[in-house]
Amino acid sequence: MAKVIDVDSGAIELLGNEKKDMMPADLIQRSFGRLKAHSLEENLGLLSCYMESENNNDIWSPMGQTAKFNNQSSLQTFERIADYYYENYKFFLDTKRYND
Repeated sequence: MAKVIDVDSGAIELLGNEKKDMMPADLIQRSFGRLKAHSLEENLGLLSCYMESENNNDIWSPMGQTAKFNNQSSLQTFERIADYYYENYKFFLDTKRYND
C-alpha cells in the first residue's frame, strides 16, 4: 500500500504490506473452472463472482466468458425478459438491485 504525497510529481510513501485473505479469489477461480467443465454448450456465457463481503472496500474481479451471438435470438424477447426481471427482481434468489 502507498500514500500519495504529491499528485503532480507522483511522489508516494510506501506504507508496507497488508495481509489479505485470498479465499474469495480462489473461490471465483474454482467456481468458474467448474462452470466451464460442466457446460455442455460452449456458446453460453459464464460468470463467476464473489458477492458477499463484510467490508464494502473489498473488490474482487469476476471471471467469465462472453456468450457467442446467436442469429436466431430475438432482441424483443430479451427486452421482455429484462422488463420482467426489473418488475419482479425479488423472485430471483437474493439478487441485489443497484438502488437497494
